[in-house]
Amino acid sequence: MLNAQSEKNFFLTIVVITFLVVSGSALVLGTDKLVNKKLTVNKASEINYIEPGKTEVAGEVIYDFPSFPQYPNSEVVSSYRKEEGDNVGYSSKWKLTGNVNEVTDWFVDRLQNLGWTIVIAPDTSSNMTEQFIQVAKGELMVNLIVEEEGSGEIHLEVDFPVQSKQLYGE
Repeated sequence: MLNAQSEKNFFLTIVVITFLVVSGSALVLGTDKLVNKKLTVNKASEINYIEPGKTEVAGEVIYDFPSFPQYPNSEVVSSYRKEEGDNVGYSSKWKLTGNVNEVTDWFVDRLQNLGWTIVIAPDTSSNMTEQFIQVAKGELMVNLIVEEEGSGEIHLEVDFPVQSKQLYGE
């Protein structure tokens, strides 16, 4: 049996070895892919690298976000680009004022006029505080979530799920 000092030394040795193995693994995998690096672009833009393949920007639409209609008088909260091999996805979050049904009706009309097909239509027959719309143009899919946050503020998320880069014309 080990005495108390030997047990402490053994435990400390195990902790140190575990730390070295985890640290060494991170170095082998490349520390440039680890958590939350920031890069300043222009004056006010800040790009965050939160996880491997994901780039996020606050207060604006990310540099190569696909062309998509912007609701009048809406404000970008954040957006990101996520790359996984030959696939890429985008998402943006917006703040706006109005009514959930008015916003969803505007998108349905605008998107259909631009050649998008409504895959899942919102249920605007009732006064719901959240609506979901799924649209497609060819094989390119986009999901929209329109949600009332109280006091007339609406949050909109435009999400291009991770899909083949070829669908975006890359």
